[in-house]
Amino acid sequence: MSERVPAASLESAYQLKRTGRFLDALAALDGASVPVSARIAGAVLRAQLFEQLGDLEQALDLATGLLKSKSLTASEQSQCEAVLGRVLFEQGDTEQGLVRLQRAALIAQQAADLEALFDAQVVLLLILSDRSGPAAASSILADVRQIATKLGDPMITARLHLFVAQNEAKRGLLENAKRHTSIARRILRTSPNAYLEAFTGNLDLAIAVIRSEFDVARECGVRAVESAEQSGAAKIRCAVLGNMGNLFYELGDFERAMAYFEKALTASVTNGARNAGVLDSLARVHMVQDRAESSVAVLDCIESSIHVEQDLLQYERRYSALTRMELLAWQGHNDEALSKIDAVLSLAARAGDGLLQKQVQLTKAVLLQRAGHMASSMTLIAEIVPDLVGVSPELYGRSEQILACALASLGHPAGAPHHDRARRIYQAIGSVPRQTELARYWHQARQSAPPAAATDGDRPEAQAAHMALHGIAAAFTHAVRPDVVAGELLEVLTATDCTYSARATIQGAGHAEETIGASTSGITDPDVAERRLSVGFKGDREVQLVIRPKPDAESVASINAVALLIASLHEVQRSRAERE
Repeated sequence: MSERVPAASLESAYQLKRTGRFLDALAALDGASVPVSARIAGAVLRAQLFEQLGDLEQALDLATGLLKSKSLTASEQSQCEAVLGRVLFEQGDTEQGLVRLQRAALIAQQAADLEALFDAQVVLLLILSDRSGPAAASSILADVRQIATKLGDPMITARLHLFVAQNEAKRGLLENAKRHTSIARRILRTSPNAYLEAFTGNLDLAIAVIRSEFDVARECGVRAVESAEQSGAAKIRCAVLGNMGNLFYELGDFERAMAYFEKALTASVTNGARNAGVLDSLARVHMVQDRAESSVAVLDCIESSIHVEQDLLQYERRYSALTRMELLAWQGHNDEALSKIDAVLSLAARAGDGLLQKQVQLTKAVLLQRAGHMASSMTLIAEIVPDLVGVSPELYGRSEQILACALASLGHPAGAPHHDRARRIYQAIGSVPRQTELARYWHQARQSAPPAAATDGDRPEAQAAHMALHGIAAAFTHAVRPDVVAGELLEVLTATDCTYSARATIQGAGHAEETIGASTSGITDPDVAERRLSVGFKGDREVQLVIRPKPDAESVASINAVALLIASLHEVQRSRAERE
């Protein structure tokens, strides 16, 4: 079959599709005067646009009808098979979807159509990696990279980087994912594409939410919504709406989060994995609002959509398994939750998802502690915490929460500083659900302490040393989060009693100074001037420690030590920025 030369009347629609403006492309196609010789090419293009815009039934019917025609070129055959494969996958028929995509790749390879081959194989890469683990897709990734290199097309290169970024983000490799989205963003500056810009914005939004960078997430979300609307692509619009819901869930605006989730479900055209992710988020909202029955019903709905064992490995469904376990813990069904731990850890290992593994291990530590296996819980915490450097502060806060509740359940007063650190971290990042969870579990731990469990605890000087040591460790662990660092260094200053007063502030151009933490010795000296130490910048807003130092030699030495710590933290921040 010879290649068909596109009619000039279709050129506008093709160009709009190429720039990711699918709604405009369909309008251009509808308004074009297509000659008989180009009608099949126009119909293939229409099927592709229907699929992108979420009209899956029309895409399926049109592609199926076209494949019955003997007039299709090999490239058009491949494109129709790829449309069927993607539609079937979206509709939950993963096995048949894979068959169609593999057929599309084979036809494209035989026709030496590299672009059609890329289109088929990049989707195969995502599906196989998600369902069978990263090793299963490694050979396809090598092929896809080679094809992209041969094509030398900036759009193809950007798509490859974004698909790899998505794959890496789903495994918790957030730094790798950010590197790929940064490359894609640079390409798109000179080769604009509304769909790929929405794809990039959505990944940036999702990564920022996972890393508890909610200010960044807001900015990314606004841009992603605009690009998704301009593109008209149903899948990316659904994904952006779901992630915006996740952002407002973390900020504690549950009504707004629910509105976004409902919009995402309305925008979705299938009941597949994409819906499972939104439903999982809905289950979390119900849980934090103490509507356990509603949460159970939503999770049951997700489980009913699982048809084969491999479906369990998909990103959205393996995280819903974690939500199920956390809901059981929330309800106090600790033994049942513990019985599910190993299965979820196995899913995380098979998927190569290190972030999920850490989250499951932290939940396991909670459950072990509640079951009375305190030594096992603390052993697990000792294994997890060293791996939390550079990960979201939320996970570090959870480790502090677990230590706090373990000590409180024994009636040990040393639990309070750990509780306070967890609360400071949750407040600094702005996670309302974690603050709610901390309050609930802290209350339960204190209630469960035996009446005669109160102890003298550590000597005051030892306790102050512990607080200072833990504060310094927390500051270095989150060196790139100046708001978290400032809160911890404020505690170090308090523990060393080297200031009359100290406060952590955040300010910036056009913003009034806001106090995010403060301490005072109760003594003032009007002759002592304030000293300001710059901790770093959160966006364009500077975070500072504002102190009134005591004049004695030991206090001066302690404040100098804090200033040296801040200078060292600045070096860590610069090194990380250069590495990225």
